[in-house]
Amino acid sequence: MFLALLQSIKIPKGRENMMSNESKKDWKLLAIALVIILAGSLVANATNTVGGKVTVKDVRWADSEGTMLSALLYVPDGVTVDNPAPGMLVIGGGDTNREAFANWSLEFARRGYVVLDFDKYVEGYSEGLPFDMPRSFGGPEAFRYLLSLDIIDHDNIGMMGHSMGGMAIAGIASAYPDSYKAIVTVGSTPNPGASNFATILGVDDSDDKATLAPLFDPIDINTLEVGKMYGSFEDGNAKAFYSVPYPHATEIVTPKTLSYGLNWIQQGIPAPNPIPGSNQIWLFFHFGSAFAMVGFVILFLALGSILLKTPFFKSLVKPVPEFKGNTGLAWWIGAVLTVLIMAGTLFYFHYLFQHYIIPSTKLWPMDRPNGIMGWALATGLISVLVILINHYLLKGDRNATAYNYGLTNEDGKVEWLEIGKSVLLAFAMFGIAYYVLILVYRWLLVNFGVFEVAFRLLTPARFAVVLQYLIPWMIAYVALGMNLHGLMRPKDGKAKLWQEILINVILLAPWFYLWFPIYFARLYNGGAAMSFAGGGMIMMKDWLWSFPPTLTIVAVTPALAALIASR
Repeated sequence: MFLALLQSIKIPKGRENMMSNESKKDWKLLAIALVIILAGSLVANATNTVGGKVTVKDVRWADSEGTMLSALLYVPDGVTVDNPAPGMLVIGGGDTNREAFANWSLEFARRGYVVLDFDKYVEGYSEGLPFDMPRSFGGPEAFRYLLSLDIIDHDNIGMMGHSMGGMAIAGIASAYPDSYKAIVTVGSTPNPGASNFATILGVDDSDDKATLAPLFDPIDINTLEVGKMYGSFEDGNAKAFYSVPYPHATEIVTPKTLSYGLNWIQQGIPAPNPIPGSNQIWLFFHFGSAFAMVGFVILFLALGSILLKTPFFKSLVKPVPEFKGNTGLAWWIGAVLTVLIMAGTLFYFHYLFQHYIIPSTKLWPMDRPNGIMGWALATGLISVLVILINHYLLKGDRNATAYNYGLTNEDGKVEWLEIGKSVLLAFAMFGIAYYVLILVYRWLLVNFGVFEVAFRLLTPARFAVVLQYLIPWMIAYVALGMNLHGLMRPKDGKAKLWQEILINVILLAPWFYLWFPIYFARLYNGGAAMSFAGGGMIMMKDWLWSFPPTLTIVAVTPALAALIASR
């Protein structure tokens, strides 16, 4: 996001002297950003702690092999060694972290359970090996830690997990069959023979008879009723199947899914503070965190404007080059190509780069992010090719030069010193904003984000990985900027600011969501999942939700930065 400021913070000619008169407005904007961050974070924290009735602790421990693991521990008021409470273990799915499941954890804690919200191996703040299925992704180690707590009732322990977290819970249930009272798996199923289980499956989860039959044996699978409890908790053979009409990734943020889980656990393990599963407050947590994220984006803009007025960075403020990009029919053709290049190629390029061009390496160790990075680079390359064809063959950019695309100065020279200053500006902004994130997280245990898009603290190892990926992403961003701000400015470069922001967002963000009706239409009609782009869509659909909000930030930030710098 902050890299957006590297290219587009410029002001119209003749207005440079106005900057010195606007510093107070910059500081006011900074104050507004901080107030928004604080307000949103306080709402999120108040919800997460159930209005101060639950203490949330960041806990770290070493497992049996010395691997450092992490979790959030929710302890309701009044729970002590002399007054223990039932325990709950919550484990998220693959490519998630403990904060993503705060909604589940706070709802269980609200009902009086002591909750351990666990980061699986190598996710969140836990170390270990990725996708360590032989050790159930660290689930048994988390269960042992929960058992070590003397503030829980060891005869009443429940577990709930999503996707890979459900697989981890299945492993725990097999390893400790007599140590839990009730479990819920979402987007996955327990192992046959599990006691007192409910499994909740969404529209794209496997719920065919071959999958469910071993779980419900000797019940005739053809007569299985959705939502009906078979057996009893007293006999240890309670079991139920729930179906929810939601995609796999959204199962973790849908009230109905959580309601089924809350009610099931409360049936098997009576809650100290019983509340119907339909009564939920966690949406306020997401609202507060999302509101804080808005303030965080504004904070970057305010910091950029303030820093650009300092003697060191003020040379970065340049006049906007004359627009010589597409107009008329050529603009509309460019708009269609931008949409098709960005949204239409995602699954093909992601699958190609992840599996064949940029597999996991020491330099770039994450295979799915490698696929996304490859897609960004490939779409950037296509955009550059389109620009070259438009310039040399179609003559559509009216003899534009590299200066008109923001790549050089008016003399056609690359200003390496200014580029270096831009990088320093970005890191300065990031460093200051990151310090704000540190303070808020240490105080309130709140990240800034919504659903899968979040700003959170990095471990040193993860920060090193960020730096390893940074240059390819910068290259892809510059190519995107050349297209948006060199070719595709609306109304011959004379559009109002709000119009330019809106059009940038429309060109980049919403079209990814069109893949959902294409993919899920067959599933909702009883058909099989679509195999598309070598299976790339099946792998990426759970990440697809994050593209529109992320690209909205990418589209909005440059134009707002230009406004701030030009006041």
